Amino acid sequence: MRLSSERLMLREFRAADARDVHAYASDPEVVRYTDWGPSNLAQTQERVVAKAARGVEGDDAYSWAVTIRGEDRVIGSAEVRIASRDHRRAEFGYVFAREVWGRGLATETALLLRDTAFGSFGVHRLYATCHPDNAASVRVLEKAGLQLEGRLRDHLWVRDAWRDSLLFAAVSSGPSGIRAFDVSAGQ
Repeated sequence: MRLSSERLMLREFRAADARDVHAYASDPEVVRYTDWGPSNLAQTQERVVAKAARGVEGDDAYSWAVTIRGEDRVIGSAEVRIASRDHRRAEFGYVFAREVWGRGLATETALLLRDTAFGSFGVHRLYATCHPDNAASVRVLEKAGLQLEGRLRDHLWVRDAWRDSLLFAAVSSGPSGIRAFDVSAGQ
């Protein structure tokens, strides 16, 4: 399953993508707020080859290599993970090469993932987490229509320390679009 937007193409990973992915997966600034990396080339190759072998779909996770339309170089990756099919709940995430930061590509990707999760996958509740200091990711999630639900204390064990995460979510209002989760409405 390929996804496309005005400027982006999200496609399956290929083993040949390892060098492109490694360019950002090994960048300490790119992985500063992630729970992985920086990766060495062998780790990146192993991860990319596994994703390429699996294809976009596998084990309730959908992974895409993000490229600029008309180009084939991977500039980031995106994923939707189905947390519960019974409860129609999913989580999504993304990471981009530093050279494309500030161009709205993460927001464009988040909107595409949101629409795909609600439309094609039939998800009712979509959520994402980010590091509390990652102001850029907070803005992306807000622009994608997700609202801050709270802070998850000691959520992840990262680089030998517990780390908090911010939880953002949106719920589907059906075929007509999304409805942001409103804590004050008691939903």
